[in-house]
Amino acid sequence: MSSPRKTLLTRGVIFGYGALITQIFYSLASIPLALSYLSKEQFGLWSLITTLTSYLQLLEFGMSNAFGRHLFECRDTKEDGRYGRLFVASLIGTGLAALLIVVLGTLGSLIAAPVFQIPGNLRADFQWLMIGNVLIVGASVAIRMLGTPLCIHQRHDLIQLSQIGVYVVLYGVLHYGFHAGWGLYAMLANVGAGFLWSLVYSLVSCSMLKLYPPKGTWKAPDRAECLSVLRYSRDLFVVQIGTQLANGMPMLLLPRLLGLEAAGIWAVSTRPFNILRQVVGKPCEYSIPMLCEMYVKGEPRRMAVRWTHVTQLVTAVAACIFAVGAANNHSFIRLWVGEHMAWHTSNDWLAALFFFTSLLVTSLFGMVGFRKHFGHIRFAPFAEAALIALNAWWMTPLWGIGGLLGAAVISQLLVRVSFGLIHFAQISETQVRWLVREALLRPLLVLPLSAAAAWTCANLHTLLPGYAGLLLAASAGTLLSGTLVIFLGVSADVRNELLQMLLKPLGKFRKLGRDGPAAP
Repeated sequence: MSSPRKTLLTRGVIFGYGALITQIFYSLASIPLALSYLSKEQFGLWSLITTLTSYLQLLEFGMSNAFGRHLFECRDTKEDGRYGRLFVASLIGTGLAALLIVVLGTLGSLIAAPVFQIPGNLRADFQWLMIGNVLIVGASVAIRMLGTPLCIHQRHDLIQLSQIGVYVVLYGVLHYGFHAGWGLYAMLANVGAGFLWSLVYSLVSCSMLKLYPPKGTWKAPDRAECLSVLRYSRDLFVVQIGTQLANGMPMLLLPRLLGLEAAGIWAVSTRPFNILRQVVGKPCEYSIPMLCEMYVKGEPRRMAVRWTHVTQLVTAVAACIFAVGAANNHSFIRLWVGEHMAWHTSNDWLAALFFFTSLLVTSLFGMVGFRKHFGHIRFAPFAEAALIALNAWWMTPLWGIGGLLGAAVISQLLVRVSFGLIHFAQISETQVRWLVREALLRPLLVLPLSAAAAWTCANLHTLLPGYAGLLLAASAGTLLSGTLVIFLGVSADVRNELLQMLLKPLGKFRKLGRDGPAAP
């Protein structure tokens, strides 16, 4: 990787964790704030609304990612006109999709209440909130491509700065809305404020960096370009709708199987694991554009080696982080929002396993879009969603939320993890057993040891009161489990590369201190 690309990647990772810290603050502060003004049923209602409207985004039929994949190929040759033609087509396509989302979402809000058995006293709020959220989602889809140039030019640093700003705006509006007496509508107001921030930021940053097509190239695309994008978009849409269905299936099943209160408890008790997943998954997120570039340039072997290094490190760290999270989640929930929102401790370990396997899904199934022809693998997420529903139908009545988590874990392993591994072996021209040995074997072997270490250290929380005891237990568990992971969970090559990355900034500071600042 060239030095400028490394610099951009490093800055992206730094700002990415800054954005993550801001998001963690927002998540930890917004939920107690919301629960102090809303009942558990109201909170569960909003969780259901956000899940339903997230499905409406699928009506853009994968166009934004399809256009982004094609723009990736011509980002460095803007003057020949193809970049401009594709960009114009993307704005037209997402605009039409936004209109479809608003129409169908508004009509759907009228029939969703009886389908999901919304109580009569909440049905009016449900319909108005659903319509408002639909309008914001439609507008977000319409302007989505305005920020895409930042991604395809790998300006992750600016994307993460936008995320830092949006979480500050979200919390400010939410705090003001609740104190002003808006109730559930404060949740809607903060979503709208986030949309306005993203719109302004995308326009300003991309215009200043001149990432939009040059003047004179904003023209309609030719037929061959449209057909290429449409074919890719069609397959990607199938993957996206299946993925959304598979990922959201637990929340969709909970209101019918266990009620809105269980949906609210799920939303609260899984929030720490969602945050941990984002912490651990950052390297995967930033490696995808880099791996895609290697694939486009015809370097499959180099792509495979880089993928094994990233996946081994991410999976090993996940073994540590999720084990510590599972061992301490119950104590955290009790301190954070109260005992009434906590579930059984066994569910913490199942939730940790669920998010661990979902991270494997991202790493293994996240590259299906590299090749423009998907084949039958595009139907894998649908098969997983169907398997989750089938297993949950008999497992949830027997074991409650734990049964639903178990159904999701089994389905992920049998479908997207397995098929993703086979697919990546094909596009990287390697063997499945080589990928498993190089990327997954070490982290999976150390996983039980990490869990045992974290569970042992979790008992230390009784030595100190409140958050001090929780911090002591989590720190000790992270230290012990992390030591096991570093020495047993990753290879010497990955460990040395990680050490060099950590020591490089220190070397620069030492050199600066020795040589002094540059002369003016």
